[in-house]
Amino acid sequence: MNKRYGLLLVVANVALFVFLEAAAVFMIANGGIVQRYKITGAVRDIQSTWWGALSDARSYIGLKEVNAALSEENTRLHNRLLLYEAAESELDRIFSETRKTFDYLSATVIMNTTDRQQNFLILNKGSKSGVSEGMGVVTDKGVVGIVEAVTDNYCRVLSFLNASQAVSAKIAKNNYFGPMRWNRKSIGTATMSDVSIHCEVNPGDTITTSGYSSIFPTDIPLGIAVSNNIVNGTYMEIEVDLFQNFKTLRDVYIVINHDLAEIRLLDDTNKKK
Repeated sequence: MNKRYGLLLVVANVALFVFLEAAAVFMIANGGIVQRYKITGAVRDIQSTWWGALSDARSYIGLKEVNAALSEENTRLHNRLLLYEAAESELDRIFSETRKTFDYLSATVIMNTTDRQQNFLILNKGSKSGVSEGMGVVTDKGVVGIVEAVTDNYCRVLSFLNASQAVSAKIAKNNYFGPMRWNRKSIGTATMSDVSIHCEVNPGDTITTSGYSSIFPTDIPLGIAVSNNIVNGTYMEIEVDLFQNFKTLRDVYIVINHDLAEIRLLDDTNKKK
């Protein structure tokens, strides 16, 4: 009985203390503006601290769900990565099994003539880089020429701007073909000859390489048709404006045909017959 009475007395004293403290705070707050602002600020600080603690607690409690979601996302991305790697591996296998006919070796022009009847270029790639005589030289705007001499580190190229140089060309829209030569009128024009008179060609039609050559791949853009005329009633000549500006040549590509030796072997066999 005495213990219960003592506990009630303690609770009553604590309650009385809290009441008196609250009353004192209330009276101080009503006693002046400065005191009121200070007390209000202290209460707000306590509230902010409490709210921050609650926010941290909620964040901590939610970490389990966040971690579970991240784990699921990582698993999904990992599985997708495995699929991509498998697809890439399969593509590599297919490409390795499919032998390419042509490869390209980049080179830089270190000398170039355009004011002669027999123009030439010198490139900074030679036999040490795999270059050999007879390889074609191109850009994305047309045919540049054919390698005619090679040293260890350089090669000399017979330019398309040459009276003896010809490229097998075709009209892109219908595949009618014929040899195309520099016409020596200007460095930007050429003539495509021996084209069938039944061919339909109009100004603006695109002219490309025909592919009927062991030197140049097919469909390299060469220029556009400007005009045409019938010669002796037997074949057509087409005037072509070239895409390639030979005065600004710098970066070119040497065409490496992996089947060139085999094709030449058959060609030599036919010549002997």
